[in-house]
Amino acid sequence: MGWSGAVLRTRTGMRYHANRECEGLAEAAAVFEVDYRDALADGLTPCQVCRPPAGDPVDPRAQAWRVAYQRWVNDNPTMPTGERWLATRVLPQVPGLSPDEVHTQVPVATPDMSYVVDDAIRSGEARLAIEVDGRIKSGSAPTADEIAAASRREHAIAAAGWTVVRFPNARVGDDPDGCAAELGQFLARARDSSSGTPRAETLPELTLPAPPTGRVAPAQSDPMPQPLVAGLPSGESRGRGWLVVAVIAVIVLGVGLVVWLASSRVPASVEPVPIAGGLFGCPTTHPIKGNVNDSGERIYHVPGSRFYDTVGPERCFLDEAAAESDGYRASRAG
Repeated sequence: MGWSGAVLRTRTGMRYHANRECEGLAEAAAVFEVDYRDALADGLTPCQVCRPPAGDPVDPRAQAWRVAYQRWVNDNPTMPTGERWLATRVLPQVPGLSPDEVHTQVPVATPDMSYVVDDAIRSGEARLAIEVDGRIKSGSAPTADEIAAASRREHAIAAAGWTVVRFPNARVGDDPDGCAAELGQFLARARDSSSGTPRAETLPELTLPAPPTGRVAPAQSDPMPQPLVAGLPSGESRGRGWLVVAVIAVIVLGVGLVVWLASSRVPASVEPVPIAGGLFGCPTTHPIKGNVNDSGERIYHVPGSRFYDTVGPERCFLDEAAAESDGYRASRAG
């Protein structure tokens, strides 16, 4: 393919190429032809093997987003692919949004714990927390526990004054225009709102049926209650009643014990916590670091392993078994 303003890119790669014979495309599953200006606007850089022409400078707004994106990647070299797509394909298309209003890996304090959102927008009084659902990368469906944890997390962040917007990872890659339009609507509503607490838009509130408004008049002709055990002497009846009470008490205590044990169980995984220098790490209770690389692989790192001190976790696990049950594999680097 001769140079005509078009270049080649892959779905997840961060470089653009001059031709299909480039060694950098040898193992690519799919290759797409795009205008070099779109490649530059997406934050892609020229391949160092085939060295395609760099092209003309893009417009100032696109250049500002490129600079911001490079800063975010420098701050977080292990930024997952979904968040890279969000930064290069979605956020620059949101009308009226400046890169100075976007912040990555932002801690949000709540009464129970501190959460970290993937990307945050602060525009005047408007505050949006954008979550990219990384589970889609592995193709695994969320479990009931994960759904419940996500619900608690989003409502806690919303209660702290944020509007929560969640995008599946696949949609960010396949429909960036639609994501940008939807995010623009959320941002416009948040900017226009002068009072009230934003809520998690993706999680509908549970609505309970209203109690009946009418009154139920007592029946005037109801007979007197009859003994539970007819024909028994009063002493034996009382003894049978105490036995029933004792059985009920045992059942209640058993249920209470089960509930207490379930509530006191240590969770298998938790969110990363802020550490020095604006980075994030894992608490001592959950030392296993779970990270998703640019290829979408879920890899966990144990303390003392080669990349443990440099990798940024997306999830922290109680032990290796918990990480493997969530779809992560052990790092092969040792």
